Amino acid sequence: MDTDETKQCPTLLGLQRATTELFTKFINSSEVKSNYVKIEERTCWREFLQNSFVIVAQPSTPECVAATKYEKSESTYNVKLNSRIICLLDADKIQAHFTFSTVDVTLFSLDRHDGEQGEMQPVLEWKTKTIFDAKGQPKLVYYVELQSIRLTKPNSRSARPLYNSKLCRLQFQMKITINDLNIEESLTFLSRPFGVCSHAQYFPEYVAKVLIYEIQQIPQHFGHTIPPDIITDFICRYHTRITGVEPKLHTKRYILQQLQAIYESQKDTINVPSNDIYEEILAKLISQIEFFVDHPYLSMMYEDSLFLGICDNTIDEEINGTWEQMYILLRFNTLAEQQSTQQASVRYIVHNVGELVKATFHSKAFVDDMCGMIFESKSEKAKISRIVSNIPNRSFFDFSLYFDDELYRLSSDTSPIKQTYKPLIPVLWSTMRSIPDNQSKQLSSNLSSNKYKLATSHVASLGEMQTSLSNLSVLTKNPNGLNKQVILETDKLINYLAEKLPEIAVKIEPDETLSISSNVTNENVKKRKLILSNLIHDYIQTISPV
Repeated sequence: MDTDETKQCPTLLGLQRATTELFTKFINSSEVKSNYVKIEERTCWREFLQNSFVIVAQPSTPECVAATKYEKSESTYNVKLNSRIICLLDADKIQAHFTFSTVDVTLFSLDRHDGEQGEMQPVLEWKTKTIFDAKGQPKLVYYVELQSIRLTKPNSRSARPLYNSKLCRLQFQMKITINDLNIEESLTFLSRPFGVCSHAQYFPEYVAKVLIYEIQQIPQHFGHTIPPDIITDFICRYHTRITGVEPKLHTKRYILQQLQAIYESQKDTINVPSNDIYEEILAKLISQIEFFVDHPYLSMMYEDSLFLGICDNTIDEEINGTWEQMYILLRFNTLAEQQSTQQASVRYIVHNVGELVKATFHSKAFVDDMCGMIFESKSEKAKISRIVSNIPNRSFFDFSLYFDDELYRLSSDTSPIKQTYKPLIPVLWSTMRSIPDNQSKQLSSNLSSNKYKLATSHVASLGEMQTSLSNLSVLTKNPNGLNKQVILETDKLINYLAEKLPEIAVKIEPDETLSISSNVTNENVKKRKLILSNLIHDYIQTISPV
């Protein structure tokens, strides 16, 4: 909802006061004719009671507003799911005039068919809670709360639960008796839809489904397919709600441009539903928006125009830096290079001396990379390095506004107190370069069948270099003379070395073991370096293409 729309909404205590006043007038008029209740009056009572209960918390979890995942537990699957219903009648009136039954809960699929029986859940008991109004006066509220559901029915086609990978909704049923009039009514309340899946990586897909469903429930002034401008408006509302920051103009334009392109490619297809058109790209957009939730400081940087957020990558080619004054920009990855179930990435783009260098923040060490960037922003060169921003004259030094000594505790790589391990690859190559000439020649002969070089050469006329902070790219030459690129993954290399080093330690003489000793000679160091270089050579051969 927009801010102007939320201002028009009454508070729950205001609704409780109005509902209770209406009930008082209604019951007084009915008591005059308590010997009988007309059909019209019975209908009015049913409508009144139906609207005296509100689902104030639609099914959701702290991790996602419209989806949840299940966990296996023996013969059932447990699902964390929060939902709450309150009664808008005053507690004194309820105790004096009404009898409430427990609330039955049933899980159904959104596209429920006639024969579907659903999954019955444990009944909910009514509780009371004291809240305080604006004047500090206590008010007692009746409510029921759902905190989890169980999935027991299996899917006949797979080992998954019946409601896996579906949009579902909850049905709440209860009976209410008006004691004075001997009227009993059965009430039914339906929740909004939500997704049930096996892993959190699918959450954006279900939020996209629910978003399209919610738009379709609004009185429409458009045809069979939702126009892209309406989808854009709602995804921008979602951006504001989730991040706490309204999307900037360049983000709105980019989203509309992407949605418009998809719409134009599908609009002539007969009866194509909006889900088929927009669902995939909406899931990607939602994934990027949700990334702000995992890292709230990105919302602050976006508001400060230091982080461009969701935008087009064509801006990379527009920046023009020099050695004296480089240009830097931070943005999300483009939608074209992202899968709907893939987490968003943050790109770090630098342009200087005619060269465009692209890097990616490590997804598993994002905080460390961000802390490192903020530390670097305090340097003198940062003051003359420009940041691509909606605000003129922003420099890389502006990131130092986020600096605090607490960052030393958050970052595992930059603590000035605790000595930490450095990344393996830079130290590895540095170690190899320090091998004496005779050992270097021997290493060179061992590697003669495969020549390696870092894949940091300039790309065509663009001068692009793609730098990955998680993998190392090497080029290998096979016997046919064709170059093959091999991705050398740091964690796998470490595992390989950890596995092979003990085997070698057993085979060599005791005085040549790899254990750390206080009497380390230069000869021992040379031997260890040679062993390590041979191991790396063997590992690269195992992952090189045939």
